[in-house]
Amino acid sequence: MKNIRKQFHFLFFVVLICSFSFAAKAENLDAQWEVFQIRFVYVGEFTQYSCDGIERKIRRLLILLGARNDARVETDCFGGDNLRRRGAQRVHRMRLAFSLPVPVDKTDFGREIFPAEWQEVSLGGGLSRKLDGGDCELVREFQRYVVPRLQVKQINSDLSCFPINRTISRLRAKMKILSPAKTKELEPEP
Repeated sequence: MKNIRKQFHFLFFVVLICSFSFAAKAENLDAQWEVFQIRFVYVGEFTQYSCDGIERKIRRLLILLGARNDARVETDCFGGDNLRRRGAQRVHRMRLAFSLPVPVDKTDFGREIFPAEWQEVSLGGGLSRKLDGGDCELVREFQRYVVPRLQVKQINSDLSCFPINRTISRLRAKMKILSPAKTKELEPEP
């Protein structure tokens, strides 16, 4: 009986180790950069942004979701002068152009292939310097109109936007994004 129990424990241990190594390998995959061009309209019910301000916020959101640093966000500013770019506006028509990692398309041989892994990112919390309760309305609209077009896995979203008291607005969302795998740097030869 003890022998059977030992064999069972050994078999269980082997299966457990194999499943962990398989799960770790399943998270790593080959990826390519895909260019996205999205038009997005933000109508601020309670929160208004300058054109420069909303462009910076949306660009931060894109980079947080794995976009390369060359992401471009342009918004139409009515009036065209510097005062209108810096003044708060309620309606913003934006054009987003950015590249995100996507799983490799086996039929497209022309693009660079690199190792990538699924990574969990959070909006809010530690990012309070960049996004706060006042941005809740913007993040909600971004999640509604932009995120579904991307290959991003929504884990959970806890947005509680209170227009009267922005300090108690809660901005927490978790997503899984595809991110280039960190490569180990080679040590220089002696």
